[in-house]
Parts: sequence; C-alpha cells; structure tokens
Amino acid sequence: MQSMRLLARAATRNHLKAARSSIRTFQSPALQRSWRPTASIAKTIQQSACFSSTPARFEVNEELFAKLDQELVYEKESPQDEGANDIKEYLSASEFQLEDIEGSQEVHLVRTFNDEQIKVTFSTAGLTSAEEAEADAAMFDEDADSGAASEGKTRQAPEDDLDSDEYGSQSPVIVAVDVQVSRPGKGAILLETELDPSGQFYIKHVAFYSTPELAEGKTADDQIAQRNLYTGPPFVELDENLQALFDEYLKERGINESMGVFIPNYIDQKETQEYVKWLENVKKFVE
Repeated sequence: MQSMRLLARAATRNHLKAARSSIRTFQSPALQRSWRPTASIAKTIQQSACFSSTPARFEVNEELFAKLDQELVYEKESPQDEGANDIKEYLSASEFQLEDIEGSQEVHLVRTFNDEQIKVTFSTAGLTSAEEAEADAAMFDEDADSGAASEGKTRQAPEDDLDSDEYGSQSPVIVAVDVQVSRPGKGAILLETELDPSGQFYIKHVAFYSTPELAEGKTADDQIAQRNLYTGPPFVELDENLQALFDEYLKERGINESMGVFIPNYIDQKETQEYVKWLENVKKFVE
C-alpha cells in the first residue's frame, strides 16, 4: 500500500505546477513591458541596494543552514516506513534483480524468462495524481470512442476505477511503468503501463522495435528513429481477447500484484533516501 508520504508529495507537485503556471501568466512579456520604474522609484531602489550589508547575507546563510540541518535530522529520525519489510520480502522471493543507481531517478527490475530478457522500469518522477490522469483519460476516451467503442472494444482507464472516498481528500497516485521484453535476433516489445493504488497494471500501449537498443532509445539517433516508426495501434483498439492475453502475458512474466505493491513502496523509500542525500549535499554547499 502506498504511504501517505507518497500521496502528499504527489499532491504537492500538483500545487507547485499550478503555482508556476500562475507565475508565468502573471509575468508575461506584455505585462512586463507595460510597467517601468519612474526615476524616483529607480533612485530609491538603488539607494536601498546600497544599504544592504554582507552580515545580512551571512544571517540568511546561517538560517538556511540551520533549517536544512533541522530537516535532515527530522528525516533521519523518522521511523522506518512500514513498506520497508515488504520491500525486503519481495526482493528475497522474486526472480527479478534490482538495479538502482544512487542519484538516479530511474529504477530497473531485470530477469531472464526462457530466452527473454525482461526489464521493468519505473521512476520517482513517474507519479501522476488521479486528477492529472483524468485529463489524459478524456483524450483516452475520445480516441477510443472514435474506433473501439463502435465495435465494443472499450477498456476502462485505471483512474476510472478509483473511489475518491477510499482516499479521502488525497488524490490517489498512478505510477508509469514500462516493461521491455527482448529476444535474441527478434527485437523487443515495449509495454507501456500504468499502475494504480490497488496494485493493478493497465496496459496503455504495446510497441514493437527491431532491436532492444532502439526500444530503449538511449542515443539521439535511436530517439529520432523512434519518432518515425509505426509502433502499433492504441491498446484500447485491440480486440478484447487480445487485450486480455497481453495482460496474462505480463502476469506470466512476474508483472503482477506483488510487483504492483512493491513498486510504490520502493519509490517512497528511494525518494526519501535521495531527499536525505540532497539535503546533505545542499547543507555542505551552504556551510
């Protein structure tokens, strides 16, 4: 289960986005050009700048350092999240191996299944609140109605299943998860999914690439090539039986509810660890 910390941080991101949007609107070039300080105001500003002192700047540094230290102590003394035990249990029992580089937002779970190389990728930056997902769902439904709905091929978006009463005033969080399956000499398929708070994976798109490198798009050339490729239709336009078989395809390879519980718990833990490291680095810089 996702902790309240994860939900709160996602909600905070939404408020920050809205605030930044308002600031950009307020500071539009037209408004900036419409006001210029008079000579007297400019003189007053210049005089005020002359009275600023170095000790005042040092005081700000000291206050900032103290606040960073306070936050660092709080984070280190906070009790271990209940999801930590679930993380250990999952990794000890799972066929997947964890790949996590300190300082990186992305995390990978990798395994071999028969002749397949499977890589599951998620990120601390891949969180979307249900409110944001609703906007995507509107386009999701519009695209589906144009083709799939006329043939009865409808698929419910994960955010449609979320009961707002279950999460109170907090908006539940959707996690973007990519699953890449590669086979020697046969290329790779990339299944783009969304993970809802109940631990269910919902496939959004299935793309085919001639090589694993092209699927990952690590180089500029691969990224350019990706943009020019036809990678398959929207998932909702596929036959319902085909959709169901792709769902089973994921489960057979271990992309299941157990992983669906592990991922948000691990994101929460990693985000806390990275935040502590960030506090330490900034504190050293300010000191």
